[in-house]
Amino acid sequence: MANTNKTMAEMKLAMIDDMKLNPGLITDTERTRFLNRALLDVSDLNLFEKEASLVALNGVITLPDDFMNLIYIKHPTTGRYLKAIRRPDTILSGDNAIAYVQDADSLQLIPSVLGNVTYTVSYVYRLPALVLETDQPDLPNGYGDMLIDFAVALCHRKNGNMGIYREYMGMYNVGKFSLATELTRKLNTKVSVVQNSDNIGTTVYNPFNSIDF
Repeated sequence: MANTNKTMAEMKLAMIDDMKLNPGLITDTERTRFLNRALLDVSDLNLFEKEASLVALNGVITLPDDFMNLIYIKHPTTGRYLKAIRRPDTILSGDNAIAYVQDADSLQLIPSVLGNVTYTVSYVYRLPALVLETDQPDLPNGYGDMLIDFAVALCHRKNGNMGIYREYMGMYNVGKFSLATELTRKLNTKVSVVQNSDNIGTTVYNPFNSIDF
């Protein structure tokens, strides 16, 4: 479905229109910054997921810049999900990774597989920032306008209008709660089926299986 949310240029115009009665001294650069701060706040919901094909170079997967939290890693040929473990004293090499250790910006596969191997990685991502005037927020259609409420709220706070700031922030939080409810409902209806450890039949994926107690 095509993204019908307003572009950054359109959102800035909406901000200016909303602030006609109390325009203050807000620059275009500040409008851009406030809109992107809204996107960071929405990202903190931790509900935006994507699946990507990431290359492991000699057993190490470099995490993308928009990475926030890992959901799973899937082996490219067996389809098995790799297990999270504590870092072993020695990392040996092998033909097939069966586990991983997560670092701040990378994933170490265990055992370490030499060469380049592509794995399927699902993770929670940070919403991309708005850079160009034609950029649109990566949000479900209809939710882009709440970014305007957040940005206008920050404009009024800068101008010292705390009452109006709270009013707009309240409208933003209503939209944010509605978005969180919709995304949570969609995530709760997803069913993942994976191969069990013996590669016989299928079992419903339990995310807690990856925890090494």
